[in-house]
Amino acid sequence: SPIRDNEGEASGRELVAPDRDSAIIHFSGIDKLKSGPIFLKEIKKPLVNTFNPKTLPSSVDFEINGKIYTVYVSLNKKNDMNIYLKQGDKKQLLCVYPKAADALSRLQWVADVDRDNAPDMLISASGHYSYTDNRLYLSSFADAKNFVKEVGRFTDGQ
Repeated sequence: SPIRDNEGEASGRELVAPDRDSAIIHFSGIDKLKSGPIFLKEIKKPLVNTFNPKTLPSSVDFEINGKIYTVYVSLNKKNDMNIYLKQGDKKQLLCVYPKAADALSRLQWVADVDRDNAPDMLISASGHYSYTDNRLYLSSFADAKNFVKEVGRFTDGQ
C-alpha cells in the first residue's frame, strides 16, 4: 500500500506494481514527484559482462516523449568501464569504474518517474563481480548540461 503522510493521505512517494501489493521503489525527501501511474520499461539485455557469461560492450535504445535515447558502455585500454547516456549529438558520462577486473552493467529499467517527459533510469554496474552499484538517475534534478543526475545509490557486496 502507499506510504501515508502525517494526515493519513497517500504521500505519492512510493512506486507500486500493477497488482498494488509490492513496492518497487520508495522515495523519501523528493518533493517534486507527483502521484499517479508511471510508465516503466524493464530492460532484459545486459550492457556488458566480461566475467561470465561473456557479453561484449553494447547499447540499449529507448524512447521517451518521442526522443530516442541510448545507454552504452565502453571499455578503454586501461580497462576503465564508462557508462554513457546519449540523445542525438549530445552525450553524458553517467559513471566510471576504473580498472574494471570484471565489468558488469545492466540498464534495469527506464521510466518517467518525475513526469517531466525525460528519462529516469536505474543502472546496475560494477567493476568486479563481488559487488554491484544500483544507481538511480532522475532527469528533474539534472543541470542544463546533462540529461539526468544520480540521486541515489545502493551498493550490494564488497
